[in-house]
Amino acid sequence: MGFFKKTPRPSFKHMRQDVDPEKPWVGPPDHVLATVAPLSMILARTDDVVVALVGVYVYFDSFAFTISVRTKPGTEVDISHAFRGRYAGVAAQDQLRIELAFSDGSRVTDSDYPFRPSEVQDPPVRVLRPMGGGGQSYRADQDFWSWPLPSPGSLDLLCQWESQGIPITSCSTDATPILEASHKALRLWT
Repeated sequence: MGFFKKTPRPSFKHMRQDVDPEKPWVGPPDHVLATVAPLSMILARTDDVVVALVGVYVYFDSFAFTISVRTKPGTEVDISHAFRGRYAGVAAQDQLRIELAFSDGSRVTDSDYPFRPSEVQDPPVRVLRPMGGGGQSYRADQDFWSWPLPSPGSLDLLCQWESQGIPITSCSTDATPILEASHKALRLWT
């Protein structure tokens, strides 16, 4: 036997957890290749910390984006709980909070999402779901997914991180690039 041991692997047939087409609010569709909307911006900045929108990926009926936290080299800023604080029992002021406000008057925050989305039977008005992420000691990235697509008009991204000196801060952009990109998403299978 070589260096890599052969271990039994579970069948992918049983591992797949595709999004139920009857419940599109549970997560991004696995059968769609998202396209990119050209949006990026700094949402908040202090002397030591920057919070930025660094990428937007669009599906037919929803969109995802990445929020990136960067710290100034040489500073000792603890960003370890920036995004995970809600799950780790960290005090609210130590958590980076994200909210979306839409031109139709609806709003959604990163704390609105239920821990077990598959148990939600009735569709919420809007969803903002934390997804994957990663980072290092000086940066942290968090992906979010939002359903449905934004309404035409302005889209406001708000953030707050009290322990880092960031009060509620709002940046506005036009939802048009997201809506236009939704027509370019690629359906892989039906």
